[in-house]
Amino acid sequence: MEVLDWDFGLIDREGRDKPALAAVREAWQQVGSRTPHSRFSVIVCTRNGASRIAACLESLRHQTLPAHEVIVVDDGSTDGTTDLVARGFPEVRLLTLEPGGLSAARNAGADAATGEILAFTDDDCEADPDWLAGLADAFDKGWDAAGGPNLPPPPKSDAEAIVTAAPGAPSHVMLDDVEAEHLPGCNIAVLRTAYFETGGFDPQFTTAGDDVDFCWRLRDKGFRLGFAPTAFVWHWRRPSLRAFLRQQRGYGRAEALLIAKHPQRFTAAGDARWDGFVYSGGPVRAVEGSVIYYGRMGQAGYQGVVDRMQPLRPLDAGFNDFASRERLRLLEWLQPRLRAWFRCGKWLLLSNNGTASQEPPAPTDELALWSAEGKTRDDFLQQLLADGWQAGGDTDAWDVEKNGTRVLLATERGDGIGKRTLVRVWGDPKSLVVLRG
Repeated sequence: MEVLDWDFGLIDREGRDKPALAAVREAWQQVGSRTPHSRFSVIVCTRNGASRIAACLESLRHQTLPAHEVIVVDDGSTDGTTDLVARGFPEVRLLTLEPGGLSAARNAGADAATGEILAFTDDDCEADPDWLAGLADAFDKGWDAAGGPNLPPPPKSDAEAIVTAAPGAPSHVMLDDVEAEHLPGCNIAVLRTAYFETGGFDPQFTTAGDDVDFCWRLRDKGFRLGFAPTAFVWHWRRPSLRAFLRQQRGYGRAEALLIAKHPQRFTAAGDARWDGFVYSGGPVRAVEGSVIYYGRMGQAGYQGVVDRMQPLRPLDAGFNDFASRERLRLLEWLQPRLRAWFRCGKWLLLSNNGTASQEPPAPTDELALWSAEGKTRDDFLQQLLADGWQAGGDTDAWDVEKNGTRVLLATERGDGIGKRTLVRVWGDPKSLVVLRG
């Protein structure tokens, strides 16, 4: 149910300014323009990006924290990209290379850069005006590398809407609310010193996978990656289903290279072993594989949910018709299998999030305890604890455990003094003789 009686924010539901917006605007004007502590060199690599790079470079012109320099590395374009950049953006440093792949292009940009921080984005991205300011805030906190979200713009066609809702988009991987395990290459910045100490990007990754390898090597060197939630870029997804599937084939081939280089970071089935949580930008809700923080014996005031794989974005309402839903369902089935085939040569039977489904074990027994005196689960739990039972942990789906038997209790609330407590048992029901007495 949509909550309509809590009104936060600076604008109302119709987009009209609230009085708070004027106050915030005035406060920011008093702060004045930010004095950069470090110089950012922004590096944009492109190949045949004439149809999209102008919007990217235009967004970099309007940063609230201007870049020290913007470097475009043209990796062998044949569609006039070089001329477009030279004519339309004379302030940009332009490097033209023979085709060598994305990693080699990024390394060439880094070699030419003179800033203390190297910030990378792609030619199909448009940076938010506060992108560099958000990254600067992250580096002020002491991170060695930082990046933020890459968000899909509103789709212009049914194909774009389907691709936006499909699995397989570049995602950041979070260890907690502030530290990242992986940051996509379309939105990552790194200290110049850390970049060159790590060795830059590996040239064997020509189209994808280079950012995963780079982040793993940064962390192996002891560098820490911070997440900058306000430093986002608009990242256009593939404009057609065919282009999306071609991208997923490329991702699969890149993952094959990653498996060869980092075999310890993958399962036997070829899935990456992430320590953190993959965030795909969908709504936060409990799904298969979610970690639910119940609290000790289920007594958390507010139960938290952490997903190993965050839910996907829903299909845009403007394109949510039967045909689009069916094509999205096909992509959800095909994408992980196609990617697995090009990753390890196996047509794996996977669930949508790339992992096998695991059902919780069925309870051994379920029973009810009636108390005319009004005893509740708290009273029964105290009895069990006094009898040597041990409380479960914050994420356990049971309350107490003893000798391999686990118990979950819930008390029904109703009129009158008497209460009924429901008991679910995994193990030996005879262990509950203390409660039956």
